[in-house]
Amino acid sequence: MSNVSDKVKDSFRLEAMVYDADPVSMEILQLMELAFGCVLIHLFALLGLAGATINIIVLSSQNITTDSSNILLISLSVADFVFCLTIPICRFKCIISHLIDIPTGIIYDIFIQQHLAFFNRVFYYISITLVGAISAERFLVVFFPLKVVSIVTPSRIRFVSVSVYAINFALASPGFFCLTETWLLSESYNRTLPVLVITEFYKENIKVVNVVISLVYNNTVLGVSILLSLTCTPAIAVKLWIVTQKRQKMIQKKCSFDLQVAKILIAICTVSLLVYGPFVGYITATYFIPDYKLISNSFNLYSVITDFSGTICASANFLIYVTMSSKFRKHYTRLFSNVCICK
Repeated sequence: MSNVSDKVKDSFRLEAMVYDADPVSMEILQLMELAFGCVLIHLFALLGLAGATINIIVLSSQNITTDSSNILLISLSVADFVFCLTIPICRFKCIISHLIDIPTGIIYDIFIQQHLAFFNRVFYYISITLVGAISAERFLVVFFPLKVVSIVTPSRIRFVSVSVYAINFALASPGFFCLTETWLLSESYNRTLPVLVITEFYKENIKVVNVVISLVYNNTVLGVSILLSLTCTPAIAVKLWIVTQKRQKMIQKKCSFDLQVAKILIAICTVSLLVYGPFVGYITATYFIPDYKLISNSFNLYSVITDFSGTICASANFLIYVTMSSKFRKHYTRLFSNVCICK
């Protein structure tokens, strides 16, 4: 037991040293957590949860077995739904600390950090990966409209959607076993409180875990997804501008594509790229920064802002569908009409 206490005390001393040298002060972090973690994240999460739910219902009523775009969109909506469902739980510590007391907030936060926070973060990454897949799928449809029927089949797209979830969880799986909790008497609050410490599994496999999560997962999988969005989205936009000028000729082609759907997906990719891109770039850069520590105010601030950005993207998708597609608006109107009639 004394060995565990010594290790925990060492981690506390290390944490204090890191915070002292951190460019982000504790006061700034607390203000940002109050604004985003206590208020804005919860509001946008409710909007995103409602929007993702409606998207799933509407998309499920359409051709999800034969339309590749709908398959990817409903996969994205499911990822947004799970993220928006779990993010308020992950960020509820701020409210507990203000309404009850700080020690109770710490106990809640440690429990969530160990059991739910990383799970929530994986769905954040799944959304990024799916946006990359959507960019690639639309690129093939727009640039190879005559060959795309044999290339982008519904069965292959379903396989891609399932693979996105499977690959993300497989590569992230070591992260679920890196931290555990132990209890230690806190002199500040005069009671025992939980703290997170690294597991023996992580100590024994630290190099492999860091390579898999930091290099393969963050830098390769997420980097490729962002790169696909960054390259394919502008290319599709230029192609659409050219096609719009010759729409009549394209419509006469047997495998002509839906311009409206392509425009919607461009909007989704653009918003996701603008929101996710800087943060994926940040976490990628940290791998190459010597002595960078995850126990820091900077990384905690990064986590707060990225969580908030995820809720923005989840909420924006619904607004994009409504504002840019008359077909979606009709489905939404019919859905709400049916709900009103039932009442």
